[in-house]
Amino acid sequence: MSLVNDMLRDLDQRQRQGSEGYTPVPTRKSGPSRLFLAIASLMVIGIVGFLLMDFLGLNKKLMTQTSPVAAVPEESVVTRNEPAYQTVSTENQQAPELAAEVKSVNRISAINWMQTGPAQGHLTFWLDQTAPYVVHAKGSQQLDIELQNVDLAAAPPSSLGGLLNGMDIIASDVGSRFRLSSAHDVEFKTQLKRDPARLQISVAQRLPETATTPPKAEVAIQDQDTVPPPTTSASPSQPSPDVEAPDIAPAKPAIAARPVEKPVQKKVQRRVTDASVVRAAKRLLGKGQTAAAQAQLERHVSQQPQALQSRYLLAQIYLAQADYSAVAQQLQHAPNNLSWALLRARAALQQGQPNAALQRLKAFPEGAAREDYLELFAAAQQQLGAHQQAVAHYVKLLELNTQNGRAWLNMGVSLEHLQQPAKARDAYQNALKVPTLDGAARTFATQQLQRLAAR
Repeated sequence: MSLVNDMLRDLDQRQRQGSEGYTPVPTRKSGPSRLFLAIASLMVIGIVGFLLMDFLGLNKKLMTQTSPVAAVPEESVVTRNEPAYQTVSTENQQAPELAAEVKSVNRISAINWMQTGPAQGHLTFWLDQTAPYVVHAKGSQQLDIELQNVDLAAAPPSSLGGLLNGMDIIASDVGSRFRLSSAHDVEFKTQLKRDPARLQISVAQRLPETATTPPKAEVAIQDQDTVPPPTTSASPSQPSPDVEAPDIAPAKPAIAARPVEKPVQKKVQRRVTDASVVRAAKRLLGKGQTAAAQAQLERHVSQQPQALQSRYLLAQIYLAQADYSAVAQQLQHAPNNLSWALLRARAALQQGQPNAALQRLKAFPEGAAREDYLELFAAAQQQLGAHQQAVAHYVKLLELNTQNGRAWLNMGVSLEHLQQPAKARDAYQNALKVPTLDGAARTFATQQLQRLAAR
């Protein structure tokens, strides 16, 4: 058997050696290591896939942020969170066509300053029609105000009194802007009025509060005969028994002094005259007590209807306060002469009635030799747009007084309306040569010259 087994083994070995490409295949070992490797492989594949997806998403986001985008016009960009609003026209904001139309026809025809006393006054801007105004700044010593949609066609007042330091004119694209300044603490009150159209600025000084001092004690001086005698004790003191009382001579009876006769002061009844009432009222106006002066004049006029001086001053106070109904009531009882005609003409001009003012002035041609007459006549023609006649009367006025800076300024305005810029430039330069020209008028003349030079 052993020999047979050896032969079979030898045959088997030869057959194996004779076969080509034969490779023994190792047997796989089975066990728990195959399951662990499979789970680990799945985890590695999942992590790699997650990282790859995250990297691809970030790269895509970066590409979208850095990729060029076509420029979009600013008008087409609308924020989602902010709704689009439509412009609503208000009183201070109008359509461009309407604003241009109003600006071409509306103007400041005159600027008047009326000081009723050292502590108060009124500045009035006369307009062709009412226009909105904007207060840019307001303080105790300054007011910055702008009239919109208007043109300045009149020179500022030549004098602003002692209450206001000056009026500066500031360049503005939407209207005329003015800055009022005062060296005192004042209160500005702005009021837009109609019929006629005007903007009135009331200026009143704020008086400092003075501490009340107690009145001095009055020492009563009594006469000798009224001095009470010294009081004596009911029981006089007895001298001590150890001390000998001195001999006392009997007192002489006191002689009563004669009372001193006081001089009798007779009250002199002063006669109240029209001139004395006017002087007292002017003193009150100088102290800034306009209400007291007005009350005193009203009382005297009611008692003496023929008191023309008091009535004239009372009408001037009403005119400064723009109380035109009260002015008309006083003018009804006034005589028809040159002085009262000038007052009537001034009241008509302040109410925007240049035709009525000219009618009053033409009734007294003899007033052509007076500066105030010519100034009112030229101002009325300027308000009517008759600039040629206004220039002629300003020339007559300047022949009487070449140092009237206000006349030079107003004539320059009329010359500009007549399309004569060279002559208007000369008028403004002559106004600047007047030494008494105030700051606001100088600013106006300088700005007009700069504007004419820029043409």
